[in-house]
Amino acid sequence: MSSSATARNSAERRGRLSRRLAEAGLIPGPRRLASFDDRSGVLGTDRLGEILAELGAPFAAFGLYLARRCDLLPGPVCFALASICDRGEALPATTVEELLAGALGAGGPLASFVAEPARVGLLYQEHWATARDGQPLLVRLARHGEPDLEATLHDLDALAPVLGIDRGRFSALFADYRRALDCWSDLRGQAERLERLHHELMDEGPVVVPRLVAGSATRRRMVVEWPGRCEPAAIGGAPAERGLERRVASAWLEVALVAGRLPVEAAMWPLEDGRIVMLPGEMAALKPEVRTTLWNYLRASAEERPDRAAEWLLPAVEEADAGRATELERRLRQIVPFRDGRWSRDGSTLAEHLALHWRCVTEVGLKPRPYLLAFYRGLFSLVGREGQRSPQEDPLREAVVDLRWRAGWRGWRRRAAPEALRRSAESNLLGLLELPDNLDRLLDLADGVGADSPLDGLIAPPLAGRRGRWSTQLALGLALVAVCLAAVRLSALDLPRSIVEISSALVFIGLALLWLRTTTRR
Repeated sequence: MSSSATARNSAERRGRLSRRLAEAGLIPGPRRLASFDDRSGVLGTDRLGEILAELGAPFAAFGLYLARRCDLLPGPVCFALASICDRGEALPATTVEELLAGALGAGGPLASFVAEPARVGLLYQEHWATARDGQPLLVRLARHGEPDLEATLHDLDALAPVLGIDRGRFSALFADYRRALDCWSDLRGQAERLERLHHELMDEGPVVVPRLVAGSATRRRMVVEWPGRCEPAAIGGAPAERGLERRVASAWLEVALVAGRLPVEAAMWPLEDGRIVMLPGEMAALKPEVRTTLWNYLRASAEERPDRAAEWLLPAVEEADAGRATELERRLRQIVPFRDGRWSRDGSTLAEHLALHWRCVTEVGLKPRPYLLAFYRGLFSLVGREGQRSPQEDPLREAVVDLRWRAGWRGWRRRAAPEALRRSAESNLLGLLELPDNLDRLLDLADGVGADSPLDGLIAPPLAGRRGRWSTQLALGLALVAVCLAAVRLSALDLPRSIVEISSALVFIGLALLWLRTTTRR
């Protein structure tokens, strides 16, 4: 397309956008009804979502992005924008054939391909396929190329006065959206991140990450092995079963804070065994110290400890001088979601508190670090729609409890692993072998042996004559106590019988060596 045609299409889109915004009363015009800036209601915001959906997928995708930015927009506005339907028109058959070039047919990984899309979203459409060995495959195709998306980005400037966001903040918001759009439209980059995440998780825990089909990824195509046995109709969305939001939030937290791969935007589906399949679109890598900061902040917020939450939130923001830090702490202590903007029935969910935390950071003048911005966006991509489905529940807070339990369970399993038990038994055996010498040295000190004894003259001489008998009795008594404690602990563990037998044998060998050592010493 020539540059003149591109400019003409852009001018037409901007004109259509301005006319629709004026008709809805969102900008000055002949049919102005109300101002968006006064946040007087959701009438204008509902119309804004409709307008963005009418203008095409790039505009609708921007509306869904805005639904995650509750630091700049009120909660009702975010929920109104989150209602934009993530549905689009299927690609023409000829375009699909072009995108599948080299993957279907002789030499390609696909043995068969279902032409009817299983799901068509704003940016992707997905098809079922079958590998040559019979493995079910999921084929993701990007619906828009990079030039199509770039052509519409400049038209989004017209929304700045509608949203009531100053030019500086809108520029930062626009830059972040553009970076996110690059991640969404580059399926080759998604495939690389997916492959790394699959190797790190290895299908452990509540999350299943599909395996990438080797050599199948291009910039607009990605093929993965589907791990479940669901029908094609189930790919479009899961039924609103009880506890599904909690499982999805648990899976998200597991990947973000345990694996260190924060899924800012991801598609997730439930499997028959209760696990969640995750196909991430945009991800951010988190260093261990960042994960510790975010986990402690999230945990303090879930426990409703605002001072502790502010302590862990401050390292995640920039320009945090003493005055702004004090103001942020004060605002976090005074947050009342029921008053400041509620989503649920009583305004007490963890997501509502986190949304107000994010808004307080912005209002105080602090700038979130990139990982904190990604963390907030990823969290609110979960609760943007789920919060309205079950307002009486708090799936995010329950997911934090689940993550704490799983972290404790993993630590306990590591300590109870055969290798860990072997190392523990070896260290205990070494201590038992050294115990007689240590007792003898202690009793020598008690008997006054040595010119520099610190106990010289403090203990009566008759004690020295009974040194051998006391050493034996005390050592055997301590060893028996150790045997009893070890037996109780091992009997409570669900361990193989061989491990219990080996551990018991090591303890009794140490006891026998202790007996010989103490009885043969003169």
